[in-house]
Amino acid sequence: MLEAMKVALDPTPRQERALLSHAGAARFAYNAALAHVKSQIEAGKRPDWSYCSLRRWWNAGKDGLAPWWRENSKEAYNAGLESLGRALKNYSASKAGERKGRRAGFPRFKTKDGAAPSYSYTTGSFGPIDGDPKALKLPRVGRVHCFEDVARRVGDAKVTRMTISRRAGRWYASLSVERPGGVPSPVRGRPSVGVDLGVRKLATLSDGTVVPNPHAYKARFSGLKRAQRELSRKRKGSARRERAPQGGAGERTHSRLTLGCDAQAHRRARADVRPGGDRGSERVRDDAQSLPRPGGRRRLLRRVPPAARIQGGAQRRPGGGGGPLLPKQQDVLAMRGSESQAAPVRSARTDARNAD
Repeated sequence: MLEAMKVALDPTPRQERALLSHAGAARFAYNAALAHVKSQIEAGKRPDWSYCSLRRWWNAGKDGLAPWWRENSKEAYNAGLESLGRALKNYSASKAGERKGRRAGFPRFKTKDGAAPSYSYTTGSFGPIDGDPKALKLPRVGRVHCFEDVARRVGDAKVTRMTISRRAGRWYASLSVERPGGVPSPVRGRPSVGVDLGVRKLATLSDGTVVPNPHAYKARFSGLKRAQRELSRKRKGSARRERAPQGGAGERTHSRLTLGCDAQAHRRARADVRPGGDRGSERVRDDAQSLPRPGGRRRLLRRVPPAARIQGGAQRRPGGGGGPLLPKQQDVLAMRGSESQAAPVRSARTDARNAD
C-alpha cells in the first residue's frame, strides 16, 4: 500500500543555501534539456524526448554544460530531466488525443522567480535516520531537522521517493512510502459512512450530516486585495517585493488560504474517522465555530486571568499612592461570578474620594 506524507523542515542558513542550489540545478537541467529538444525540432529532426534519452544526453555532455555539477547531488539534475520528460509525454499524448482532460501545451522554460524551488530523491541513501526521529537525511545536504517526529509517521514503511520544495518561505519534504500489506479492511462493529465532497458544501455524509464550506477565499479577500495593491507599487526584483506578503516565490498570502482549506478538511476527516463517540451535529458546530468571520479576522476570546494574579499585579503597581488598585480579592471574585463582566471595580482611591 502506497502512502504520502508531508513534513516541514527546519534547515540552517547553510542548508537552506544548499537546498536552493539543488533546486536551481534541477531548473538548469530542465531548461538545458528543453533547449536541446527545441534545437532538434528547429533542425527538422525527430526528437527523442523520453526521460531515458534525456538522461543519456545529459550524462554525455554535463561536463561541458555545467562544470560545477559535482557541487550538488545527481538526483537534482535527474529530477529536472524527469519533470521535462513527463511534460513532453503529456503534450504528445494530449496532441494525439490519448490523454483525457484539459489539453496540455508544449513545455516552457522555467524562471527563478516564476517556478517554485523543488527537486526529488529517488535513489541513494535518504529519508529517516535511525536513532534520530526528528530529522531527515538529504544527500549532499546532510542532516536536516524536522518540526515533527518523522520516524513515528513512517514507521516500518519503506520510503521510495522524497521531494523537497519551498512554499511561502518554508521548506517541506513530501515522502512517498510503501507499507507492507494491502488496503486495511474495515473493522467490524464500527459504523461506516460515505463522504461526498462538494463546492457549495465542504462535504455531505451518507447519514445526513452536512459540513459547511469555510469559504477561506471570501473570508480573506480584503487582505488579498490589499496585498496585491502593495505588490503593484514595488519594483520587480527588489528586496521589498520579495518581503511583500504577496511577493516573492512563496506567495505567502495564497499559501495561508490553501493551508486554511487543508486544515478544515483535515479536521473534518479526523472527526469522521475517530473511533468511538457520536459523529453528529455537535462536531459540525465545533468546526463551524472555529471558522473565520467574513471580515477575515478571527474572533478572539480573552480569558479572564485568575484573581490571585490580578491581586498580585495590582500590589506591585508602582506609584499607587493610595494603596493597591484592587485591595480586596473578594471584589474580583464577585466580578467574575456575576453575570455582567462590565461591573465596576472599587479601589482605595474611589473609596477615599467618596468619603470626602
